Amino acid sequence: VIEDGRVLQSGAEDPVLGDLVTGFFAAGPLSHGRETTLGALCLFDRAERPALSSDELSLLKGLAGLATEMLLALEDREAARIAALINDTASDAVVLTDDEGCIIGWNPAAEHMFGFPAEDIMGEPLHRIIPEAEQADAELSREELAKLAASSAEGVCELRGIRKSGEEFPVEASIASWRS
Repeated sequence: VIEDGRVLQSGAEDPVLGDLVTGFFAAGPLSHGRETTLGALCLFDRAERPALSSDELSLLKGLAGLATEMLLALEDREAARIAALINDTASDAVVLTDDEGCIIGWNPAAEHMFGFPAEDIMGEPLHRIIPEAEQADAELSREELAKLAASSAEGVCELRGIRKSGEEFPVEASIASWRS
């Protein structure tokens, strides 16, 4: 935290601050974790002011914390919007499962490939779209899927899927996992 900008040289030569720092300047970092700084919440005044009191410093730190949370929330919403756009427009089926193997994500291409509308398949176990023979081979546990993905080139493996009609068909699956 910069609590008294008078300790800095005049901003007249600074291409960002210009002549704004002629009287008062204070700043609180917008930090996420120990290693990531997003920017700074800066207070400027052309008039001379005393250095910030400890209560004012606490307030500045609190405001910087709130601003950081708001920026991160905006970043999360934008990432979610982009992920939804990719998911909804992907030509490949995207099927997401939770740790128990229940389907929690199902895009339009998956609807087309497997024949199940999202509302009919969400919450169902993954084995609903995998024939029994495939289930017996890999048991389709989270650990088994991770092993299967790791053992194949670039996490791609060949399985068989089963459509709503009961028809079996070949599926080339790219298996990945992540935590949010």
